[in-house]
Amino acid sequence: MSFGLNLAPQHRVYAGFATYSFAMGNIFPRLPDIKHAMGIADGTLGLSLIGTPIGTLTALTLATPLLERIGFRRALLTLVPLLALLYAIAVHAPEPVALF
Repeated sequence: MSFGLNLAPQHRVYAGFATYSFAMGNIFPRLPDIKHAMGIADGTLGLSLIGTPIGTLTALTLATPLLERIGFRRALLTLVPLLALLYAIAVHAPEPVALF
């Protein structure tokens, strides 16, 4: 049973990074709107955005056993679109703690 697309390995990596950059890149132009909607200062917005690198470092530290169990391909094809969905939801956060 094949799961996902039948692409060459270099195209799989390209597709994964392209999807991730599309998801991550769409939140940055919206930051002024998010800041205005929350009514917060620049420092508060900066502190609320620190959750992304903290989550990344935590995931990189703890995800290895999970990735080995479910497989890298399945994880990539499942988690990158999920990440895009979560970034789409994050722009509607009502307060900085929810954006964190």
